[in-house]
Amino acid sequence: MKTFTYLKGLILASLMIVAGNSLFAQSVTLNPSADQSILVNSSINFVATRSNNGWNGGNGTYTYTWSSSPSTGATLSGSGASVLYTFTAAGTYNITCQIKENGSNGKTATSSATKVVVSTANLWATSSDGTQVSAFAVSNGTYLAGPVDLFDPTNGGSFTTAALGRTAQPNAANGYFYWLPNDGSNGVVDVYGAAADGTGAKKLGSLDVNGSGDNSDLGFVRLGMGPDNKGWILAGDGSKVYLASFQANLLNNVTVTVVDASVTLTGGNASTFQNGDVCVSGSGTLYALANDGSGVTQIFIGAPNGTNTTLTKRWDLINQNGSNFTGRVNGVAFDVLGSLYL
Repeated sequence: MKTFTYLKGLILASLMIVAGNSLFAQSVTLNPSADQSILVNSSINFVATRSNNGWNGGNGTYTYTWSSSPSTGATLSGSGASVLYTFTAAGTYNITCQIKENGSNGKTATSSATKVVVSTANLWATSSDGTQVSAFAVSNGTYLAGPVDLFDPTNGGSFTTAALGRTAQPNAANGYFYWLPNDGSNGVVDVYGAAADGTGAKKLGSLDVNGSGDNSDLGFVRLGMGPDNKGWILAGDGSKVYLASFQANLLNNVTVTVVDASVTLTGGNASTFQNGDVCVSGSGTLYALANDGSGVTQIFIGAPNGTNTTLTKRWDLINQNGSNFTGRVNGVAFDVLGSLYL
């Protein structure tokens, strides 16, 4: 009995040592660890943190091995505990880090994966102060990623802009941007354009929308590009709304013409058209956002019809809490699935 008890004690001691070693295994955590949603060509800085949980079997130096699955489309910069991943293709990536403590008794541990969902931009807007054009990714009414600043449209800071349009010519990925300075002094509108990456920006055309005899300022904050590459401009002076257009052709000069010098409004007033935007559906229907900055935000719809153009109020808009918007509302756009965004 004594021999049996002694052996039993040795076995228990051995088991306790093995169990203790497992408790001392290293672990690795990543920051960020939560799922990430970003746009193509964006970067994320990852930091790996090691915990040895009391194990000191190695020599105190460490080797960090980073990996991405898939590896194509994720470019790694840097080494050690902190690295930068740049994602150059849309897709879902899983980022992990393995840390090995060097030395004969060093432990190795691998982090849990951080999932990065990379999307291609398909919606663009100017920033609230009108000094940046930024990109977003959306799908069927759901925000995915963004904003990512692309370029400064302000001509060296000489103006700000809210009116922005983008065409799908020559293709969706390389469509051209068009925008308007929003000062509207004496009713004069200028049309600017640039390539998809913001290069080549220049003024393409100009027009005194309310005529040389009328020095009223017009707020040019509404520009929408139609499927036929035509740009539509809505501007108001508080008492009436003007409709103008131009035919875009890459970065060639454009001729701006007044289509209707007094658009008929049904169910609303020209005084609401202080802030806003306009976008164009695939069938050529105008969706005009009107906001007065004091709680009234509406959307009017209608088809351009020369001097007989009528826009009819379709919706009064509220925020997600059921309250009126209290500030300026200056953006509206469709995605390719037909969802409307503010």
